[in-house]
Amino acid sequence: MGGVDALSGLGDRGFQSFVGIAEVSLGTLFMAGVVAASGADVTRIELTFSSLGAVIYLGLFSTASANLIYFHLVPRLGATRMAQVNFAIPVGGTMLGVLVLGEAMTPQRLAALAIIVGSVWLGTGAKRATAKADAAPASASARHLS
Repeated sequence: MGGVDALSGLGDRGFQSFVGIAEVSLGTLFMAGVVAASGADVTRIELTFSSLGAVIYLGLFSTASANLIYFHLVPRLGATRMAQVNFAIPVGGTMLGVLVLGEAMTPQRLAALAIIVGSVWLGTGAKRATAKADAAPASASARHLS
């Protein structure tokens, strides 16, 4: 799907909207195949008002508001920095599970959180710290020469 998404930036608006439709359609067909291959009995699914309401709520409010915020921030922060936001999802989910649901904070979870936070730091913070350290001596020596 990434290749299809990459192609969407090559053409005009009509081509982009076609690729978006094709991408969603292919993703839906793929997931239908996964569900069919899993052997799940989809005929036992009960459509109740509460289940339909939950799906509508998750689609319209949770997902839509998250996407609006995300696409509002991408032009301001840049795609590279916004890609790092995806790593906050397991951290937030784990912390909510521990604080709200009373789940245990196991050593494996702590190690995973440390790896995630460390990776994000290396991907964002370490670069800036190195760039500042490299720029500081150069500017100091330039002032000394003048």
